[in-house]
Amino acid sequence: MTRNYRVAIFTETFLPRVDGIVNTLKWSLRGLVEAGWEPLVVAPAGNTQPLAGVRVIGSPSIVFPPYPEVRLGFPSPEVWRKLDAFRPDLVHLAGPVTNGFGGLKYAQVRGIPSVSSYHTALPEYAQLYGLSWMVELAWAALRTVHNDTACTLSPSRQTIADLQARGFEHLKLWSRGVDTQLFSPNARSPDMRARLGARPDELLAVYVGRLAREKKLERIAGALRKVAGVRLALVGDGPARRELQRDFDGLPVSFTGTLRGPELAAAYASADVFVFPSDTDTFGNVVLEAMASGLPVLACEVGGHLDLVESGVTGLLFSPLDDRQLASHLELYRDQPSLRERHGTAGLQAAAQRTWSRIVQQLIGHYEDAINARARERSVLTSAA
Repeated sequence: MTRNYRVAIFTETFLPRVDGIVNTLKWSLRGLVEAGWEPLVVAPAGNTQPLAGVRVIGSPSIVFPPYPEVRLGFPSPEVWRKLDAFRPDLVHLAGPVTNGFGGLKYAQVRGIPSVSSYHTALPEYAQLYGLSWMVELAWAALRTVHNDTACTLSPSRQTIADLQARGFEHLKLWSRGVDTQLFSPNARSPDMRARLGARPDELLAVYVGRLAREKKLERIAGALRKVAGVRLALVGDGPARRELQRDFDGLPVSFTGTLRGPELAAAYASADVFVFPSDTDTFGNVVLEAMASGLPVLACEVGGHLDLVESGVTGLLFSPLDDRQLASHLELYRDQPSLRERHGTAGLQAAAQRTWSRIVQQLIGHYEDAINARARERSVLTSAA
């Protein structure tokens, strides 16, 4: 009979923030609770909104100046005391930076097995935010932390290949799921389509996510200047919103701000195509949500979303440096509704296979492997003594 365990998850971000890491943790935590596990989350103070069945404690934190939405957590002795009372069987470092480094030290001092998960290409973000001197230092620090855990869980095969090339070890696949009850073609709404600003004769492209430099949204502006009859809806908010409003000035673009729940589902389903120009995402949860909504996907031909987008089947890929190719793909979808429908249907069928229950079972398997490996190590040491 499988034993259920206690796991302490150290994360650099949590509710009420909205991003791919938080979404992944939210669904994983729900699945762990349903499977009988007892999870505890350690997050930076200020990002500690509770979740049903999950205890959340805050580490002392400070704002990260280049990106004020991000808080850096530093686990205190009080956090250690709470963890000791909790008695975790496993420590999971989700996208470790400062908070995760503290979690690794706790696990090492207490002799508890640990796993890590890689979510975000932080060194590449450092380059974009004027911290190029930090890039190699950041890679070295991340490699050290991740390689000190039993394994690094990576969301896509492309990310595993990229990390292997940088000297990361013990890499295992931990993919992502999608809520097909929420994200569905059935959420399509004429009212939402009108709210997004589309005329009946226009192709409506939608992007969902943070409005931030690393998403490379300015690439879409270059394409829109080369093609007529296409409108873009940017769903989300972030530090680059004002800059992007200048980049898209005079173009057929709507900025909706952040949408959630049924409104977000309607925004996806009411569009004709999803466009994703980021070349730094390790997976692309929003790509999977778009596919579940029945949309063909236009995505940059690098990054973790290559595990999802099969060019010519569920969407089309474009070069990150060629806005003419993106414009050509937009024209193709504008002029061939049957192609949009065929690619959207294929994407819908692919998304239906990626249930969160399957992904959580994959995670539990990795957890149990790490716990059992540590138990075997202790058994060998005991026998040798």
